[in-house]
Amino acid sequence: MLPQTEPDLIIERPELQTAVQRVGGVSLTLICWAIWVYLVVPLLSLFAWVVGAHTVHTVMLQNLGVDDLLQKASYYGAGILALVTVYMTWAVVSFFRYRNMSRRSAPEVPTSGMLGATHGLTHLQIQLLRSANRYVVSTEDLDRMFSELDEPADADEGSRDAEQDYEAA
Repeated sequence: MLPQTEPDLIIERPELQTAVQRVGGVSLTLICWAIWVYLVVPLLSLFAWVVGAHTVHTVMLQNLGVDDLLQKASYYGAGILALVTVYMTWAVVSFFRYRNMSRRSAPEVPTSGMLGATHGLTHLQIQLLRSANRYVVSTEDLDRMFSELDEPADADEGSRDAEQDYEAA
């Protein structure tokens, strides 16, 4: 055997590859396999469809004959008719059972008092918020509005802050 003058290719010496090169190689391999599967699966589906159509033609038309085919079709038709009958009966019974009940209703629109009680805002602040096109709320205000405390906010201080913010917007 003659001594080799060229250095070994890195692909033939995986211990010389860095981790990044190995991950890159594996990633590229997976991507190529995914593309191959993406392109070949429709061909496999087409093949399965052709084989299935050929099998149906052979079994249903050639082996059974027209009389047997009509008998099988009547069985399938009876099954479909039974399913349609069950579903339509269920729909009609449900219609008559629930025809006078209003199961869907709009949610109750909260009043200013309800909003003030749940968010710790005054009536004036709520009116300013409802009339503003854009309103920026600071994190302190959010903390106060959504805190678990049931204490009402200071009405004078809150209304002054809301008026200043409204004028700034």
